[in-house]
Amino acid sequence: LKFVFPVLKIHIGLISRNEMGKEWKNHWHYVANATSMGDNIYVHDLDDDEFNDLLDSGAFIYDPSRNPFDKGRLLNCLNFWCQARWTSDAQGEF
Repeated sequence: LKFVFPVLKIHIGLISRNEMGKEWKNHWHYVANATSMGDNIYVHDLDDDEFNDLLDSGAFIYDPSRNPFDKGRLLNCLNFWCQARWTSDAQGEF
């Protein structure tokens, strides 16, 4: 039970941003402010030391404009929970 809420929090965040786990893990849609290069800098444009320092300090910020699938929290959640992912004649066979 100790791990349920942290894992649930991650999944709710992924669903609300329409982001895949690999995208989140690799920081594909994240920027950082107050870097040596300025503000709103894509995190993968930073040098390794600055990337690691900002990652450790929690300075990465999700940038929805970098995720073409992010349609806003409400629409992302509605699509995830309410939109059918199969045709009506599907039998569940693989």
